[in-house]
Amino acid sequence: MKLWGIVALATGVVIAAALGALLIVLAVQAPQEPEPAGPPPATSTPAGPEAAVPDAPKPTPMAFTREGDAGKVAVAVERVARPGNAQVAVAPRNGGRWICVLVNGRERYVELDQGLRADDFPWIGKGGFQPPPPQLARTGTSIYRSVAKRAMGYDAERGDRILIVVCPRDQWPQLALRWPAPSARRATPAD
Repeated sequence: MKLWGIVALATGVVIAAALGALLIVLAVQAPQEPEPAGPPPATSTPAGPEAAVPDAPKPTPMAFTREGDAGKVAVAVERVARPGNAQVAVAPRNGGRWICVLVNGRERYVELDQGLRADDFPWIGKGGFQPPPPQLARTGTSIYRSVAKRAMGYDAERGDRILIVVCPRDQWPQLALRWPAPSARRATPAD
């Protein structure tokens, strides 16, 4: 009877992971309506052709580290992906944390958390990153996501978000991964 219980539990875990991965893939592929722009910021300079245009926030490079939340997540993911096969970057965003988990793999794939859009990360298209195929989404990226969520104390309501990026390790130094500018549309659980 214990064997059947273990088999039933394992089957449930696989089904839950597959459904979660399917929802993530569908969310990545679903068209998003842009949020309406708020009122323009007040400036002290006169409007017109001579008026100075304030510098818009710019995307910032992802800083991969082994400190703080990034270190906790990297250690946890490397237990699954093996030591040296993961890097993690963290950016505080809207009261939450956005975390990018970079994992060694054969091809270039990216899996975005709910509320994140590929349009906000131009390097996805420029770098040839694609959504992972269903098999990888069920067995690889969903496991990395689950491990990362547990290690960081993930809280979607606070604004935590995770990106899983799979790429051959020898290509990591050439990647120019950047976080969207802070003024980019805020990801919310309702997205």
